[in-house]
This record gives sequence, C-alpha cells and structure tokens, in this order.
Amino acid sequence: MGDILVEGSSYINPEESSLQQGTQRELLLFTVSMIGISLCALALYSIGKTKSMQYSFGSIVASQMTADILKLSITTAFCVIPADIAPPEDATISKIIGACCETLYFFACDLHTLFAIHRFILVVFPSGKGLWSRLTPFAILFCFCTGSFKAFYLMALDPNLYLRYDRRLMQWMFTATPWTRFYKYSKICWSSVENTLIFILDLISFRKLRAMLKVASTDQQTFAPEYSNADTKLVVQSLCQCVPTTLVIIFYFYIYPAMTDEFLMFATSTLMWNLATMCDGLVVVIFHTRMNIFRVRGDVESIGQLETS
Repeated sequence: MGDILVEGSSYINPEESSLQQGTQRELLLFTVSMIGISLCALALYSIGKTKSMQYSFGSIVASQMTADILKLSITTAFCVIPADIAPPEDATISKIIGACCETLYFFACDLHTLFAIHRFILVVFPSGKGLWSRLTPFAILFCFCTGSFKAFYLMALDPNLYLRYDRRLMQWMFTATPWTRFYKYSKICWSSVENTLIFILDLISFRKLRAMLKVASTDQQTFAPEYSNADTKLVVQSLCQCVPTTLVIIFYFYIYPAMTDEFLMFATSTLMWNLATMCDGLVVVIFHTRMNIFRVRGDVESIGQLETS
C-alpha cells in the first residue's frame, strides 16, 4: 500500500525518522567524546609542562587521563560502526570490547581512590614519601588488575553475562541472566565503598592540613596559608572526582530503568557514561591548568614540604 498524504500535512516514514534520531544521537555522543578527549589531552599536556607533577602524583593523574582517553575512543568508535558491518552483540570481539571499556572505566575509578591515598600519605605520614614514590608504579598496576577483575569476573559468574551494545537504541546494557542483578548490586557496592573511603581519607587529610596551618600561623610563618592552599585544593580535587562516578551510579542504576523514552534511555546510559569520563578530565583541567599553560610553571611546595610529587 502506498503512503497516504493528507492535505495540509506530510507523511513521515518511521524508518527515516528513526534513522535521523540515530544520527543525532551519534553526533551528540561523538561531540561529548571529542570534548572529553580534548580535556584529557590538555590535562596530560599540563602535567608534562609542570616539573612538580613528574613524580607519583603526576603518574597517577597521567594514568587516569590516558585510561579516560582510551575508554572514550574505544566506546565512541565501537558505537558509530554501521549496523550492517558491526560484529554481532554475542560475538567474542564484541564481548572483549565491552569488557575492555569497563576495565578502563574501573581503572580510572580505582585511580581516584589511589589519588586520595596519595594525599593521605603525604599529608599525614610525610616521612613515608620516599617509599610511597617507589611503590606508586606498583599501586597503579594493582589498580589496573582490580579494574580488569571487576570487568571480566562477570563472565566467570555466567558466560552469558556480559556488557552488550544495542545499536538500535544506542544503549550499553547487561544481558539478562540469573546473575545480572547480583553483578549490578556488586558494582553499586564497590562504588559506594570506594567513595566512602575517599571521603574518609580526604576528611582526615583536610583536618590535618588545617591543624598544620594553625600551628604554622601561631609560629608566624606568613607563607603557610599560601602553601597550605596547594594541598587543600588537591584534597578538594579528590572529592570532586567522586562526582562523575556517583552520577553514573545514580543515572544508570536508578534513573535509567525508569525511563521509557528512547532518547532519555540513551541519555541516562551511553551518553552519561561518556559525560562522566569527560567530567573526569574537566576536573583535572580546572585544578591543574591555568591561562599560562604554554609557559612552564614553577614548582609548588606545600606546607611542611609536602610536594605534589
């Protein structure tokens, strides 16, 4: 039967409308990813231009930004592959790509915790700075291993449980198996424990800094407030980096299941996942990039000789 046209109106082919909406979503996703990659690359450049960030602290942040760039690149490239040439959802390569994207995401999240541990050690136990500097590469490797475990162990629970990408809806989702609910709740628990640990460590570090500032001010060290601010800002950065992870948990596990509109489902799942990674880079850029980024900044020593390294 031919298309029926009514005078004063036009017929819209549902398939063409769906294709147009899909193109708009791909463009939106691509834009967010490019902004995120640019921010993370800018953060990496800033780290490379700052001598005081060439040690433990710089290694942690550089690893985090590299993981974010790779995660944004892989997820976006995989999402925009045309459906007629894309591998099936249950193909081994599709499962591996989904697991690798999760590994990079979990790796960056674990580095948030490592960053809080780094500040805690340098502020509360400054005498351990040398030992911590030597252990930092192994700590970063440990974070990568835990991220890989979190991503791949779901397949050990059930070979049919994996992260898949629905190309029609443009949504990342887990396959439905008896273990799916358990895995989702375990992710929520991991994130909650990590964020709680970060909050506790940062709170202790902040209180220690305030106590040191009070002592320094009593001794009439006029430079104390300036140097203490450097450490305080790093503690605040650590707290801010919990925000993207928290947003992913809230939107994907609590808001997304209640959505019925396809665009809102896309926005609260796939788009939010990349937005959170973009915010990761934005936080680092805000705290470590200034207008004079193309000039080498002097090293910053913090109160009590607690350098950012």
